[in-house]
Amino acid sequence: MTAPVQRTSATIAAVLQSDPVTRPAALALIALVTTVAPLRRAAGDPAVPPSPAAGATAARPPARHLVAVLPFTVSDGSLSLYSRAAATALARALGGAPGIRARALSLDDPVPVDVALVVDGRLVGGSRGAVAVHLSVRDPETGATVATVATATAPRDELDALVDRAAARLRRPLRAALAARERRRAARRQPIRLPPTVVRLRGAGPPVAAAPPLVVWPAAGAAVGGAVDIAPLATDAAAEIAARLGFRPVAAGRPVPEPGAPPSPAEVAARVAAVGARGALWLRVQDVTFGWAGVLIARGRVRVVAYGPDGRVRFDRVARTDTIVGSRGDRHTAVARMVLAQVADIAVAALDDVMAP
Repeated sequence: MTAPVQRTSATIAAVLQSDPVTRPAALALIALVTTVAPLRRAAGDPAVPPSPAAGATAARPPARHLVAVLPFTVSDGSLSLYSRAAATALARALGGAPGIRARALSLDDPVPVDVALVVDGRLVGGSRGAVAVHLSVRDPETGATVATVATATAPRDELDALVDRAAARLRRPLRAALAARERRRAARRQPIRLPPTVVRLRGAGPPVAAAPPLVVWPAAGAAVGGAVDIAPLATDAAAEIAARLGFRPVAAGRPVPEPGAPPSPAEVAARVAAVGARGALWLRVQDVTFGWAGVLIARGRVRVVAYGPDGRVRFDRVARTDTIVGSRGDRHTAVARMVLAQVADIAVAALDDVMAP
């Protein structure tokens, strides 16, 4: 009910209380007023302000990102007693920051799938029973450390204050890391944009020699029964191999016709000739085997196939990694990236002479 209607109804109510004889007429007038105003509002009468939409609520608060705080590791056994308490105090301190909700986990708790960042703390003992707090923040999706904070030492009975100081120093880099994570996730939803064509104007200096192109074919393969979308990660690894060999990676534009089969020499030759490339590169993830040793571990086998400018195969081998050890809170995707990073190291060393620019 709008303000004018409320004032009219209040006036009629006062009349009802003072003069019972007019009660029937007053009731009819109340019904008329409360019926006409909504009709005028529905018709778009500017004199009647709009009413709130049904079920409308207040503006949503900013998204609150979940940050997991793991139990602190310790530099010596005498600090073990404080491990869980320090993590709980840190989660409580970080949870008060805008846009962040923090949760302290136990050693047996799995890291929730909706966790944005993981805080790994360590209590470092000093002389005469003093202690310092060291914090590192990791992205569980990539396994990368995105922020670190360390405090000076203080007596153990000041540990709560020390954790609060560490949390205060961590808030700004934590917000920056969350913002970077959101930008990265948003970029994945955007179409791929090719770099602009560079035109050398008349009278300009000599052009800078650009790296020769190398076609990178979309990778194939699966891991954990398809639970990890490994093919795009392997394609990124192939592009990294090309760049480290001194080439400019160029996307092939389409996957191979038969899943798991390498591109045919004729198809490679046609694509290489179309872009003036020096050859092509294709990866197939044969398997990534995961295990658990307090943290995720993994080993991988990836087939690496390199082609010359004529489409002929110049290199075709399987790269086998050592056991890759993740960090606490790392997801399968992060450890899979580490496996592919080691594959890139192996491939660059093997291809250095075969695929020189």
